[in-house]
Amino acid sequence: MGASVLRLSVLVRHITIPTWLSFFLGHLRHQSFIMPRDDKWYESLISIPTSKEARQWFQTCRKSGIAMVTLGKMDSTEESLALVEEGYAAGAARVTAVEVEDYPDIPGGMQTTSRLVVTLPDNPAQRAKTLSWTGKVAEEQGFDPETDIGQRYVFIFFD
Repeated sequence: MGASVLRLSVLVRHITIPTWLSFFLGHLRHQSFIMPRDDKWYESLISIPTSKEARQWFQTCRKSGIAMVTLGKMDSTEESLALVEEGYAAGAARVTAVEVEDYPDIPGGMQTTSRLVVTLPDNPAQRAKTLSWTGKVAEEQGFDPETDIGQRYVFIFFD
């Protein structure tokens, strides 16, 4: 019996849980928006091929003729782009659309993501304003806002 438990423990340690699943499991357990605050985790999300700086993503899609580019369940490309522009106006150093999904079979084409990584500025006043904006967006999605603990990034999930 002890050997079986040990084998199961070793097996479970090697299973990779997708980002979205780990997020939901954590959310269900804590009923709040708690994400890992390790810069390497965020940087790994930013560096994957399906992640793009948000403004550039919208521009590239527009130039490519993709009809719909959205964040979460937003109704339009314009509404989604306006939210990204709000982030930059609030002082975000960078807004990255992560894990962008492509739907070429939809007439006109569609790309969407439910996740943004916001790079916070170093300037304390801009940081506070950016965190206020990310907090407002998080609360609109039913999550708790992040507080300033010196982190470099904030994760926004669109329900």
